[in-house]
Amino acid sequence: MNYLLYQLKRLFMLPVLLVTSPGEAIGSAWSESSRNRALMLGLPALIVAFVAVSAIAGVQLLSQSSLEDKYDYLYQKTTADLIQLSKEIARNQQVQKIDAATAKPTISEEEKAQLIELRQAQQIYLDKLIALDPENNEYRFELAKLVSSRGNRDHAFNILRELAPEDIPGFPKAHSVLARHYFDLPARPGMERDGNLAIAEKHVNHVLTRDEKDTDAMKLKARILTRLRQYEGAHKLYTDLFEDDPNYFRELAELNRELDQTERDRALYERALAQFEQQADQDDRDGNDRDWIRVEAGIATTLQKLERYPEAEARLDRLIQKYAADPKGGPRRVFLQHLIADTYIIWANSIADTKTSYESLDEETLNKLLDLYTKAYRNKQDNVLVLQSLARLSLASNEVIAEKARTVYDPNADVEAPSAVLNQLGNHALLNKRFSEAIMYYERAREKAPRDPAVLNNLAYSYLVAQDDERNAERALQLINEAIKNIPAGFDPYEASKFLHTKATALKQQDRLQEALAVYERALKSRPDHADTLRSLIECYRGLNKPPPEQYSERLAELEEEMRRNQPAAP
Repeated sequence: MNYLLYQLKRLFMLPVLLVTSPGEAIGSAWSESSRNRALMLGLPALIVAFVAVSAIAGVQLLSQSSLEDKYDYLYQKTTADLIQLSKEIARNQQVQKIDAATAKPTISEEEKAQLIELRQAQQIYLDKLIALDPENNEYRFELAKLVSSRGNRDHAFNILRELAPEDIPGFPKAHSVLARHYFDLPARPGMERDGNLAIAEKHVNHVLTRDEKDTDAMKLKARILTRLRQYEGAHKLYTDLFEDDPNYFRELAELNRELDQTERDRALYERALAQFEQQADQDDRDGNDRDWIRVEAGIATTLQKLERYPEAEARLDRLIQKYAADPKGGPRRVFLQHLIADTYIIWANSIADTKTSYESLDEETLNKLLDLYTKAYRNKQDNVLVLQSLARLSLASNEVIAEKARTVYDPNADVEAPSAVLNQLGNHALLNKRFSEAIMYYERAREKAPRDPAVLNNLAYSYLVAQDDERNAERALQLINEAIKNIPAGFDPYEASKFLHTKATALKQQDRLQEALAVYERALKSRPDHADTLRSLIECYRGLNKPPPEQYSERLAELEEEMRRNQPAAP
């Protein structure tokens, strides 16, 4: 055994000896024993076999590598072609929408055939790549994306879970997708929602284990922690993100409110502004529209937050003039005009918000508001809030202000007035008991926004309070039922109670007192101090020959006494 090991050792050393001293090695081996001479006679065959096996293995390896590179190139090219085709189809459909607003956008037969062909090629190349390298996580991840895009989400989900187990680190891209999946899962019960968020946090933590500075993962984790009400942890992550991107000042300000630390806001806005201004001055960003938009929007917003409105106005006006003189500056000028219009709106809102009655304001304040909204209108004429505000000013009791406002924008002369403006004109007419006029405006508003619950409720109410020849409780009930059906999720219960009051009144006018009583009761829960609801409830009880609850009568008496005390004394 020792002899055999000795000879094997010498044999494997022969290539080295051949390189260093071929003659000496061969002579030494040949001069030893007959066994050595026999071994030497077989050495060429051994070397040839070794070289042949190595060559075959090398060729196979090179062949596989070459095939893999080929199919990877073809897969990437096919995917790029598919993306490009999808963009072209989307552009064509957009053109169809513009050319024929009522027509449903279609895909041509040629486009359908191209889509099918590219998707089939994509599948073929990916299958070949996986066959060549079945353990390649990148290829398996691409497969998960491909089968998901074709609607087989369960198969895709299984692949992703194999690539990224919940409890141990796996393929980072798969962890990221699963983290977003669990974060976005709809879940009504709080426990179920928090459970999904906890799984999402596990997956995103695995991503951060590999790269603790992964920006997307940090951002997602911060959002997860915010939903889990772990505000301190979320604040720390957003603070780290803020160091490289001041746009995160918005999320930090929201968290400051949750943490009851709004005193931090001003310093936050000042710091964000300084970072934005530094980025604006660092280099010429004219070639990068995305960065330019991000920085200019950031500067404008932080100046608004700091209430430095004249400074924001001067900067934006200067930039607008600059790009107005540039033949290629049109898109940037338009963007800046939107920014300056928003600045004027926020500035005006800081003087009097949209709920403030203009009748309570003096002429100087009204003139200031009119000046700001006029500037906003000249920069952004399709802004609904601006049109609403100018419409309100055009209806002011101060005729000087009203006339000035109408010279800027006359809502009655605007045949394309948006539903929000028409709804506002209806409100003004209803307040002044011009019921026919109110119904006319509300009907026009409904034509433009047939599912707007506020418009439907206002129109229904107008039919209930109109003069006898126009009063129509059946029509009102139909409208208010449609309004209630279109109330969005999360709607303010106080506002929703107004809709219930309208419905109950429509039922009451049709002598459906028992049904009306039940709806009034529901409305009262959100507005327990609403005198009209209490009064109508008492009338329903009496109409049904039932004694109204004492607490209703007592509370109504208290409210009526309070209203009498608050009435101004007669001159």
